[in-house]
Amino acid sequence: MHKTPFAVAAVAAVAFTFAGSAAVAGTGTGWFYNSGDHDAKARFRPVGEHIDLCKLNKAKVYVVYGVAGGSTTRTYYDGKLDTCKNINWSVKDGKSVKLKVCEQKTLAPDDCSKWKYGVA
Repeated sequence: MHKTPFAVAAVAAVAFTFAGSAAVAGTGTGWFYNSGDHDAKARFRPVGEHIDLCKLNKAKVYVVYGVAGGSTTRTYYDGKLDTCKNINWSVKDGKSVKLKVCEQKTLAPDDCSKWKYGVA
């Protein structure tokens, strides 16, 4: 069977459309700790926009998160030692996000990580 230039172009256009419409995965942060003493850890998972917040000490921990350049939200966790909380967050795909994890202190400043960045 002989293909005309039109048929070849049509097949190429369909192949490009399917390749161009594939979902692009965001960029997670991987696990990171509040500081060198490892009292709390967190990570951002871009598929479904989840934040995992883990308590590794007796103190209450929290994560501060938001779209980079925008307002932030703070979520606390005071569960059992060595347990984690899953925060299901809704962010538009392709948005740059930031987060940091902290151990709450009573008579001292909270012990927090530096900001970590990912893409939803």
